[in-house]
Amino acid sequence: MKLTWKEEAVSPVIATILMVAITVVLAAVLYVMVIGMGGSAVVQTPVGNWQDMAPLTNHSAKITFGTIEPTPELMDLKIIITDEHGLMFNVSWPSALLEDGNVTLNSDDSSFRVYYHDTNPAGGYIGGGDYMEIYGLDVFTYYYVQIFHYPSDSIVQMAGKTSFQTIP
Repeated sequence: MKLTWKEEAVSPVIATILMVAITVVLAAVLYVMVIGMGGSAVVQTPVGNWQDMAPLTNHSAKITFGTIEPTPELMDLKIIITDEHGLMFNVSWPSALLEDGNVTLNSDDSSFRVYYHDTNPAGGYIGGGDYMEIYGLDVFTYYYVQIFHYPSDSIVQMAGKTSFQTIP
């Protein structure tokens, strides 16, 4: 038995139409993929510094903010305070700030109280010199402080002293 090959193909017009159609479909798929990747805006994580962290008494401390750039809104932040044993306290701003800039922050532990003092209450932002007083701390214990930024879903990098120890 002898095999014979026929040399038939689609016409040049049909081949050109098929190549253009395949190119258009591939370009459309690539466009949809690229648009899907850049669909949401990237939120910049703020960076800043601590001005000071120091104990007030054996059960309290004062944490003074330096600057944070770009300046976040207070409601976009959560303060995370962790003791040397890994016990974590989450502190956040209430839904409304007082006009004088002094406010009791919300804590996930009822024995742990935090008061925020805003040196520029008209601004509504953390500024250099603003401070928190923390009460209900354990005696002679190290505490580490971080700030979490909700919009960027990340920890704010803060320079300076990041921990303090209560006094005996």
